Amino acid sequence: MTTIWPKFVELYSKLTRILYESGEVDIVVALVLQRAAYMPEVCTTLADTVNELLAEGRKIPTYVCWVSTRNALANMDLLQKKHVPCFDWPERTARAVAGIADYADFLKSRGVDISKR
Repeated sequence: MTTIWPKFVELYSKLTRILYESGEVDIVVALVLQRAAYMPEVCTTLADTVNELLAEGRKIPTYVCWVSTRNALANMDLLQKKHVPCFDWPERTARAVAGIADYADFLKSRGVDISKR
């Protein structure tokens, strides 16, 4: 998507919806990189899309890998205020998502039904 940044608002939302509806994924991690991070409308639209999908009953964990400078942190707040967790940099995002997946596996091994959460 890097070469078509004028369409970021449309594409982040559309691609997230496609992933949710595919039946092929267990988790979605959107990478919000420098250019997109400076576009508040990308963050707002992405958060709205995720919340719409969750409201429709689609329970796919969704996180954002945030890669930008401090100047764009207000836009990351737009996502987090709408309950879309963000993690700095790919390594931290991978560790956080792995920890969440491990915890989900632990709960399942104890007989906890996490599908209703």
